[in-house]
Parts: sequence; C-alpha cells; structure tokens
Amino acid sequence: MNKFKKICFGVLAIISMAALVGCSSKDSSSSEDSKVKTIKIAWRYTGESDSMSKLLTKTWISNFEKENPNIKIELTPIKSSEGDYSSKLQLQMQSSDTAPDIVNEDSFILPSDAKAGYLLPLDSYLKKWDQWDQYTEALKKGGQGSDGKQYGLPGTTDSRGIWTSKAVLEKAGLSADWSPKSWDDLVNAAVKIKDTQPDVIPFAMGVSKTNG
Repeated sequence: MNKFKKICFGVLAIISMAALVGCSSKDSSSSEDSKVKTIKIAWRYTGESDSMSKLLTKTWISNFEKENPNIKIELTPIKSSEGDYSSKLQLQMQSSDTAPDIVNEDSFILPSDAKAGYLLPLDSYLKKWDQWDQYTEALKKGGQGSDGKQYGLPGTTDSRGIWTSKAVLEKAGLSADWSPKSWDDLVNAAVKIKDTQPDVIPFAMGVSKTNG
C-alpha cells in the first residue's frame, strides 16, 4: 500500500475522470470496543470490468487491512446512470451520517463540491507524499478547486478527437492542416464555415441523455 493512503485514512474520500479525493463531514465511523475505523469508498459502479472496480480489488483491501489493522475498508458502490450518480453522491455528502470517506467523480464536478465544503484540501498531506511529483502539473490542476487548493488525485482520464473535412476548411479560408489550440479557435472556425457554407453543419457532437 502506498504511503499516501496510510497517511490519509482518517479523513479522505478517492474520487473518476481524475480520481479526486474528498472527505466526509465527520470522522470515519469507529467501534468503541475495537477502536477500528471504517473507511467507506463510493464510486459509480458499472460492472466488474470498470476501472474503479478493478482498482478496488479484494487483494488490495486485504493487504491494506493487514498493514493497518485499525482500519476496515467498506465498499459502497453506487449503481446509477452517469447523470444520476453526481446527484446521489452530492446528496450523500450533505450529511455526516451518509457521506463516504473516499469518492470518485469527474473533475468538472470537483470545484462546486469543494466550494460547497464537501471536500478536504489535501495540500498538507501531499507535501509528505513522495509520489506526488510523479504527476504532471496539468493532471494536478484537474484536481484543484477555484481557490487553488488540491482536493483530488487524478485517477483516469480520456481524450477526444476532432474530425475535419479539408475541403470544407479550405472553402472557409482555413488551411487544410488547421488545428485548434483552444475552444475559441474552434468556435471561430465554425463561424467561418457557417458564413461561407450555409448548408454545412460547422460543428457536431454525439451526445444523449444516457451520457449524463
């Protein structure tokens, strides 16, 4: 088990696109008799093959609990659609009775959850973690709140491609090897395409309610 998870067992919560870390609004539950702390981990469960399910294996848990006999890991997967998951998770985090200790969510949700006071700043813990310098600055930024503090750890991410028609670009006055550097570049190109070729759809993205 890496050093970070040993340090942060009492207050953290892990979070999926970037694995973000937050905390419950009270200390993890514990037994008065055994003094064992229970750490609850919540994530959107999509089946045994999802990345978080693979990460949270029984071997991982059993090894961690052997190294930390005063800690019990409790998995609390949330089975829901992508859109409903965020709502259910935020409802849980509103109460100290239901808030998990470690949660997994998309990085675009993190700033609002951090601002609402649901998440714990991790800066003081990360200063002591010898693996934090292995993350790139861009990945680190994905786990930061609007206040610049680090609330999450990147876990997984993805990339999206933009497909273009060279003929359409050239008619719009753009080079065939045009490549946007920002969303503004993309919007400006779409405007030029619309102005020069009214029958062409300048930008299209496949989305649906099932995608949340």
